[in-house]
Amino acid sequence: MSRTGQTWMTYTQGVGWIASHYGEAHAPAPESAAVDEGLLRRFMGDLRGAAVDFQALSDATGVSYRHFRHHLR
Repeated sequence: MSRTGQTWMTYTQGVGWIASHYGEAHAPAPESAAVDEGLLRRFMGDLRGAAVDFQALSDATGVSYRHFRHHLR
């Protein structure tokens, strides 16, 4: 099943960027929620630990930190 809409497109861009940041080949899909969650959890931990800068994700996807935290995550 395929999903449509701007939020879904932005979500897939974000998770795709995060996966490539960690050197993984992953394409988000409704069936891959567990993998997506693992990547997002890892990324959020790295953000809290200052191991990664959110600006890189923002530059790649155009997503603000607030939008990411409250709508996509």
